[in-house]
Amino acid sequence: MNTPYFTISASAVVEQYNEMASFADEVNYSAKTNYDLIPVLEDRTDAGFSIHFDHAVPRVNDPSRITYFLQGITPTRLNQLVDNGITTFVIDNPADLNIFMDWEPPREITVYLRLRRRENTVKTGKHYVFGMQSTTVNDAVTQLADKDNVASVGVHVHRKTQNVAEWRLRDELSDTLTDDALEVIDAVNAGGGFPVQYHNYQRDTLSSIKQRFDDLHEWTNNHDVTLVIEPGRIIAAPPGELHTTIINVYNDTVVVDASVYNAAMDTFVANTRLQISEETDDGDPYTLKGRTPDSLDILRYKARLDNPERGDTLTFENATAYNYSSDFCDLPRPTTEITE
Repeated sequence: MNTPYFTISASAVVEQYNEMASFADEVNYSAKTNYDLIPVLEDRTDAGFSIHFDHAVPRVNDPSRITYFLQGITPTRLNQLVDNGITTFVIDNPADLNIFMDWEPPREITVYLRLRRRENTVKTGKHYVFGMQSTTVNDAVTQLADKDNVASVGVHVHRKTQNVAEWRLRDELSDTLTDDALEVIDAVNAGGGFPVQYHNYQRDTLSSIKQRFDDLHEWTNNHDVTLVIEPGRIIAAPPGELHTTIINVYNDTVVVDASVYNAAMDTFVANTRLQISEETDDGDPYTLKGRTPDSLDILRYKARLDNPERGDTLTFENATAYNYSSDFCDLPRPTTEITE
């Protein structure tokens, strides 16, 4: 039986991290993108880790490197997190903020408040709009700065994945944050959203985004504010490949031993179509079908291949960001091998 699998190059992970480190003062890896990268980054870099769930906390050996995103908190749970060594938190809603305000931290902590951006123009539509209104954030950061054992206060910004716009953060933050808030804010986490190249995302915008971040960094430096970023996809995707085997060829269809449902769910979620190492400009166009009986299980349309045959290998590039799996058709999750 054929077995698809992922490989991730540890050296390429570090290379991606180092590139992102040039954008800001600190880098937090968004661990939900791919938890398999945590050991590499913890061992070889000074990355922090953004964690959203209790079960993911043990994946990080040093809890002081965790930024924990709170949801539905209680004072008891907050005390437990601090007792376990987690002292940096993000709050994105007024209900948790009210509880946090009444809580007495047992030791020094850092707290970020997530700011709702473009609050008068953004329509929720398909995507949920994270964060709190600017009036709430401006008022709360000044109160938190006076709170016992709150050593540092920051503002957190959220951007959608594969973002090719919304990078005028200097203007947005300077227009949104009051002078009183800027006096007490120690850090700004500008979030993630950095775009990665896929077959259907050919536009190279990282150089222009870097210019925007240089502008933002100048502004944060002028206000004595630490600039943090929270990339996930751009660190996790380029170092990884999905290795598959062709199990059938007929007409203009190639069937591989993997599936969108166990190896490339982001095809549905974020409309990413993976590039293929074996693709050639002068090859014939084929539909790359996953092995399940679902008609939607298509990894690529019109992939140009040169005389594909059963048993050949197809290698999908930039494949290890959001490569989570489902149990549709009782499909096994492909294994991941960390290479040098």
